[in-house]
Amino acid sequence: MYNRKYILGYVCLIMLFATTLISAQPPFQTVDIGLTVQYPKFVTISSEEDFEFHTHVFNSTNGLLVTNDTTDCYLHTYYNNGSHSSQTKMNFSDNLFDFEIILPALLLIDGQGAYIIQCNASTQGGFVSGAVDVTEGGIEITTSRSITQLVMVSILMLFVLMSLICLFKVEDYRMKFISYWVSHLLLVIIFFSCWQMGVEQLITGIALTGIFRILFWITIIAVAPMIFVSVAWIVYIHAFNEHFQKLIDKGEDPETAFAIANKKKGWLFGN
Repeated sequence: MYNRKYILGYVCLIMLFATTLISAQPPFQTVDIGLTVQYPKFVTISSEEDFEFHTHVFNSTNGLLVTNDTTDCYLHTYYNNGSHSSQTKMNFSDNLFDFEIILPALLLIDGQGAYIIQCNASTQGGFVSGAVDVTEGGIEITTSRSITQLVMVSILMLFVLMSLICLFKVEDYRMKFISYWVSHLLLVIIFFSCWQMGVEQLITGIALTGIFRILFWITIIAVAPMIFVSVAWIVYIHAFNEHFQKLIDKGEDPETAFAIANKKKGWLFGN
């Protein structure tokens, strides 16, 4: 029954975590009346660096490329709340035969935004529109990647559960020491992974991402003091055992030797 409670709690935790994963893809729309706008479809870009964007514009009738001599193209971008963030005329590259623009990283705020590329000639026009996810790493959100992340975190959580059970069940102090540090380091990895998944919007909810970030830094900061505590504990255990063994060698019975060695100063000064 005791083991079933652990398993049930672990399964519930995984199911709760799985409900936070998202995998929706932004929609695209293309309309051309005389002009066809073609560009590499992008669904995710990074907010940490400038984004260089290129598009080709063709005459819909004969398929020939058009240039800035007859056509102007503009890029409109929108924040995730629908407000207009920028409207910029695109430059024409004589070498690449395309319209291009560089969006500064300052305009790329984390979250989902939208864009419209509009090209106009005297009597012709065309545009494309779509949504884009702006994340810190610029990694595309896919179902397979979400499942892979979930499986990896689930395996790490299972290892943490096993190490915690070992920490409280095993009597040997060396195994307790190993189990604690395995649990601590695994929690650091789990909290960091969940934090990054939130940054990449694989986890919905800014608050949840912030919680994982705080937990990561708490476990990282706790490493330094816990190292000193662990060293002090190891020194105490070895000194205690050594003093205990000396008392046994002198003919003391185990109970008396334990009581003497367990005194605050007995193991330190050999009294």
